[in-house]
Amino acid sequence: MKIAIMTTRTCSKCGDNKPETTEYFHPKKHCINGLVRQCRICVNTRTREWRKDNPKQADRHKKEYWDNREKHLKRQRDWRKNNKEAYKSTVIKSKYGVTLEEYNEMLGGQNYKCAICGSDNSGRGDEAFCIDHNHKTGKIRGLLCHNCNIGLSKFKENISNLEKSIKYLENYNG
Repeated sequence: MKIAIMTTRTCSKCGDNKPETTEYFHPKKHCINGLVRQCRICVNTRTREWRKDNPKQADRHKKEYWDNREKHLKRQRDWRKNNKEAYKSTVIKSKYGVTLEEYNEMLGGQNYKCAICGSDNSGRGDEAFCIDHNHKTGKIRGLLCHNCNIGLSKFKENISNLEKSIKYLENYNG
């Protein structure tokens, strides 16, 4: 099974090296890897400065958006509904740094089952298994059903807590 490691990217403005995800870089379809070159902090700082220096234009842009907000939101919803695979691909690429093809390879490597319980049911309405990853390193560990993913979360991904739970169940279910 191929496990992807989250890649990093250097901001072209401040020079900081950050994970190559939409958490740190704004998405833009026509840019390298679908992300702008400047980190969110630098882009947001530049935008705030522009708004301060160009208040009339900023107000006009804001008014145009809010006057047509429902139209913009409907267009986004319609696109997501009509492009489910593309949307799914965009989300997993931006959140976890893997392509839909890599996701499908991982799922195939797990025989299309949860890496913990072995269920072939994702437990989610969209039929997708959850991408389990280390929250400190960003490294992907495997694909889990919804229940196993929530279970790890509830135990705070703490091995000691999980071991105590096993002992507890052995004592009272034995």
